Amino acid sequence: MIVYALYIIDEGGRPLISQYFQSSDDIPNEVLFGALFTAFKDLAADVTAQKSWEMKSIGIERLFYHTKSFGPFNVVIVTNTQKGPENLLQTIGLRFMKEYHTEILQDFLVDFRLFDPFKETIQEIVQEENLVDESGQLKPTKRFSVGNIFDLPSDLQTTALALITIEEGTLEEISKESGESKDRTEESLNSLQKMGYIGRKAKNGKQVFFYSD
Repeated sequence: MIVYALYIIDEGGRPLISQYFQSSDDIPNEVLFGALFTAFKDLAADVTAQKSWEMKSIGIERLFYHTKSFGPFNVVIVTNTQKGPENLLQTIGLRFMKEYHTEILQDFLVDFRLFDPFKETIQEIVQEENLVDESGQLKPTKRFSVGNIFDLPSDLQTTALALITIEEGTLEEISKESGESKDRTEESLNSLQKMGYIGRKAKNGKQVFFYSD
């Protein structure tokens, strides 16, 4: 699982803090997301006729937004998997509550810049879990499967099939699987990434390519 962003939002939809772990161009800014989050919660409560209903997860364009309520605020973590990072949500929420419970209860009197130092805490906690896309590369934005590989240019199909076969891998691993040279494979991988079919992440000190199925 890769964490792309994290938000802490109060019950009124105001963003108290936001932290991005890759290009923010691919993730809603905190103000927009705060409004969307509140709207989704209100809609879900109306549909279920349960005002105390708590939204836990929602998927939008192959990203999953996982949330947990801590009374006056919610922690939201954006990942690439449907399964929620429960331990991470709990850890972040409890640490934030412990450090800022007095300020949170002051509501509109608080200068939100007061929360900025907590970004370092978020960074430390998330990286300890090895969930961050350290390379900062964009996530895959298009579906990548055997069914649509043959829509690709012919020079990319061999590399694409190799990556699907091994699911994720380094340049060397994909080159070996495809039977193509490293230079040819690297060129194809770069093209597939620019097209939005694959992503690149750091894993154990190596660059690893992956896709969204």
